[in-house]
Order: sequence, then C-alpha cells, then structure tokens
Amino acid sequence: MTPSVRDKPLGGTKLLAWTRALVEPPLRVIVDRLSPSMRHVCRYHFGWWDAHGQPAEHRPGRAIRPALVLGSARAVGGQPADAIPAAVAVELLHNAALLHDDIIGDDPVRRRRPAAWSAFGAPAAILAGDELCCLAMQALAEGARERAAVGIGMLADAFHQVALGEYADVAFKSHLDVTLHECLAMAEARTSALTECACGLGAWYGDGSPYQAAQLRGFGHHLGIACQLADDLRAIWGDADGPHPSALGAHRKSLPVAAALATDCAAARELALLYRLGSPLSGDELRHAAALVEAAGGRNWAIRQARRHTERALDHLRTTALATDAVRDLTALTELVIDLA
Repeated sequence: MTPSVRDKPLGGTKLLAWTRALVEPPLRVIVDRLSPSMRHVCRYHFGWWDAHGQPAEHRPGRAIRPALVLGSARAVGGQPADAIPAAVAVELLHNAALLHDDIIGDDPVRRRRPAAWSAFGAPAAILAGDELCCLAMQALAEGARERAAVGIGMLADAFHQVALGEYADVAFKSHLDVTLHECLAMAEARTSALTECACGLGAWYGDGSPYQAAQLRGFGHHLGIACQLADDLRAIWGDADGPHPSALGAHRKSLPVAAALATDCAAARELALLYRLGSPLSGDELRHAAALVEAAGGRNWAIRQARRHTERALDHLRTTALATDAVRDLTALTELVIDLA
C-alpha cells in the first residue's frame, strides 16, 4: 500500500523517510536486473550488501533528489505515485555520478566505508556507473508512455551537464587562473543540473502547468548551488564524517577555494603558492591550507552565498500556484540539507 501524505505536511526528515519507503523497493527491483557481477558492485554501493555479497544495512544516501521529484509532483497537485519512476531514475543517475566522481576525485571512502572503486577496482566501478545510467533511462521508458520521451530528454540533458561539470572540475586542477565565475558555472553543472531536473520531472509527472514547472525548476536550480556550497564547506572544515582530504589535498577548485584565490591578500597568495607546488597536501599542510582559505575570506563568502541561494530557492516556492503542504515540506527539506550551523 502506497503511503499517503497528501493530507498534511511531513517536514524534512519524515519526507526523506517517506521517499525512501516509496522509492527503495522499485530501486532494488531494477538493480536486480543487472548481471551478478554488476549487481554485486551496485548493491554494495547502495549499502544493501557488504563487499562479500552478504546482506548489510550500511548508511544509505539521503534520497534528496527523489524527494524533490515526489515533493514537486505534490506541489503541482499531482499524485506522488505517478512520479515514482522519475524518482527512481533520478536516484539511479545520481548514484552513477557518485560512482564516477569517487574515481575522478580519488576519494577512497563513500558513506563511512570504502568507495566501490576501492573495494572492486576502478574499471568495475566505472562500468557499474554506466549500468546505472542505462537503468535510469529504462525506469522512465517503462513508466507512463505519454511522459517518457520528455522525461528521458530532461534526464539525459541533466547528465550531460553533470559530465561537463565533472570535466571542468578535473581541468581546473591544473589551472591557477580559473575565475570564480568559471567555478560557479562548474558547480551549477555538477550539482544544480540534477536538482533542477528532479523538480522539473516532478512537475512534469504531476501534470503541472508551465508556470508551476518554471517555479519548481528555479527552486531546484538555486537549491543545487546552495547544496554545493554547503558540501564544499563541510568538505574542508568537516561534517559528521570529518574533513575530506581530497577537497584541498588534490588541489580541487571548490567554491570556497576559488573565492579565496580571487582575493588580493597575503593569505590568498600563499594559498596560490601551495596549489602551484603541485604535490598533494596532507596533515599539517591541509590544516594550514584550510586556515588560509578562511583568512582570505573563502569560508565567509561561501556561507553568505549558500544563504543567498537558499533564500532565492525559497522565493520560487512563495506562490499561490503551488500546494501549501507540499511547499512546507520542500521548505523543511531545504532547511535540513542546507545546515550551516
């Protein structure tokens, strides 16, 4: 029986739990179509299996993007159940990007255990990500036929933008003259494209009007940028998992770093020198680099911009054209994932 939430708002945490209850069963079914070897890698990545192929319950992803799909469908007055194929497709595509991004960024850990490429090797993880891309398109193709063609086009365009953003992120490592504007464009492509797509898919599968869809896509666009800024801040200064060495150690031009390098001060010049040396940073060098980013204003700039884009995202929800209870849920979800305390 499909859980019903149309009678009252849920709040951010309950919305994510409700989304997972709706999306995970069909997600498991479609992943089980894969060959045994690919199914092993993907089930491990999702936290359903351990590295030996035994059932496990490791820390799962938060299901933010599927929640945006279902929440947006509710916001336009549609039935969330009609948007489940789109929610599954977005989660598959997001996890495909994570599998690839861990390899590109040389990140050995994902969700407090070895990343898939660390456990099974980079070739297996790359192919698993490719398989998830295919499954994402299948999930939409097998849904409502009158919706599938447009939905697949939206999803393919979003993943194209994600790929462009990933390529730019890699290319920026070897260029010190990258501008803050270029780094913002890269972040929009890597993160904002898929959150905007999730909201657009929800509006499409919920039979929303063009105006409703535009407002929700605008919400998703700015939410994605705010999420990237918040993630970049956590990556340097730590979250529940602690700081992530790849954020600074591999010389990635995350947004706080780009903002710091764009200033004309002693801390920015010293940070640029550290990046120009080219060798990976570790230990005390990482802590010193983080202090330089903060001294050059990168941390404060990122916090201000995250708050600004959060407010702009919420502005798109402040319209009588969207269902009030769904807007409350999307607002609560925004406050939950953009936690700058």
